[in-house]
Amino acid sequence: MPARRARLTALEILVGMALALAIFQFGYAPLPALVGMAVFGALALLRPDLALLAVPLTVPLYLIPASIAGVRAQGFVLPLHEAALLVTAAATIARAGWDLARGNARTPRPVFARMAREFAPHALFLLAGLLGVALAVARGPALLEFRRLIAEPLLFYALARHQLRAARASSDDAPPLIAALVLAGALVGLLALLQYAGLDLVPFFGQKQCFAPDGGPCSNIVVDGGLRRVQSVYGHPNNLGLFLGRVWPLAAVLTLAAWPRRNTRDFWLWLLAAL
Repeated sequence: MPARRARLTALEILVGMALALAIFQFGYAPLPALVGMAVFGALALLRPDLALLAVPLTVPLYLIPASIAGVRAQGFVLPLHEAALLVTAAATIARAGWDLARGNARTPRPVFARMAREFAPHALFLLAGLLGVALAVARGPALLEFRRLIAEPLLFYALARHQLRAARASSDDAPPLIAALVLAGALVGLLALLQYAGLDLVPFFGQKQCFAPDGGPCSNIVVDGGLRRVQSVYGHPNNLGLFLGRVWPLAAVLTLAAWPRRNTRDFWLWLLAAL
């Protein structure tokens, strides 16, 4: 009999991560949320590079956060990409520490002078954000904006840079993080097209944290000047347009780059994403 496999494949890990995030998103209670994040964290320890892909894939859902009842009176909400980012960061640090302890680190430890030179702009940006929080009159909203606009983007940048240094992929392959962002854009665009055709699947992802000017829940389709405009997972059609305007050029470039290999599956996948 053939020997049983001892390692999970990348596809199996990705499927497990997707299921774990789904449990976190739709558990609506502390125990399922903890189980989902525990499973995701365990898989992230095996492949932190795959776990990081969950951040660009789920960032469009920031207005549809996971809602966990029973944590506090008004409930606790956390966007899926933030949960994935924090767990991935913890797993990456733990994995790097374990590799260093065993002497299996893939990259040499950079000297302090080089680190200070490379990350000085990022440190100044972080310091400016902390100063803004300290001087803010409304400390709560300031901390929220600091977390979302400064701390988490810097953390994602650090993790992405670490993964890119550790990766040994062929130069002909698209960076997985860019591919994940393009895939997220394609899925968001597909949801918008289905909305325009009369099939709204966005409510299946959760409750959107968005409100119309009259205080009621915002619609996923608005009529402006006699034109029907879809919103997909966002709170306004302009937000959808801005996101697709950033993602579509990447898909177009990847399609053009794959043109010499237009008989391969990769070319047709990039072309489909661009369309």
